[in-house]
Amino acid sequence: YGDTRTNDNIHSQVTEQIYLKKADTIFHLGDFVEDGTNIDLWLNFNNISRKIRENTKFYTIIGNHDNTDKSKLYFLNFNLPENKKYYSHKINDLFFIILDSSYTSIEPASEQYNWLLDQLKSNTSYFMIVLLHHPIYNTGAHSNDLNVTMLKETLPVLFQKYNVKIVFSGHDHNYEKSFYNNIYYVVTGGGGAPLQNQIKNESYSQNFLSTYNFCEIVNSKDKVDIFVYDISGKVIDKIEISRTGY
Repeated sequence: YGDTRTNDNIHSQVTEQIYLKKADTIFHLGDFVEDGTNIDLWLNFNNISRKIRENTKFYTIIGNHDNTDKSKLYFLNFNLPENKKYYSHKINDLFFIILDSSYTSIEPASEQYNWLLDQLKSNTSYFMIVLLHHPIYNTGAHSNDLNVTMLKETLPVLFQKYNVKIVFSGHDHNYEKSFYNNIYYVVTGGGGAPLQNQIKNESYSQNFLSTYNFCEIVNSKDKVDIFVYDISGKVIDKIEISRTGY
């Protein structure tokens, strides 16, 4: 889930539903607070999210509101691998690649791009999932942003070549499921920031909902299921990905 800034009441409802799922691991897709240099906002975020973080592994993706170039508060709040803005993490046979689309270049030949390429090349037996703050295929409020266009020119060709199965993002405050070149692109930025509407139509977009939401990944022998919930706990969408051929 992601984009929890602004509306504490909604964020509290989302975390309550997440708590009921008894997750092993939680990923936050960025924009934790409205202003990452404000310590009071971080204290408030910690208070709301404490219940779901007490006994659960909690991994984070940097958002553009988190201000890591101006403030160290982000890193003081989270225990990240080697304190990095981008990293990878394995859970059983799921391989999560976490990227920084907010503060670190990911253009070809950049340090992060070369690191990503190494991660993708070295994976021979894991089901790959990528997480980053900015969506790549989306039709929401930020779909025409310059950095989204740049990501679209750089990353999908790598994801397709190395058999990435699904990409999760936030930034747009809605839920959206897109399918492009056999990869699912999911926007789940419904953690509390003001909801946004769809601004254009694209053939790859399969479902767009302007509602608060979060996703649950369920890993089984033959498939990986993604269940999407609203803040009442109702299932509003589902994705099923077969393991055949990954």
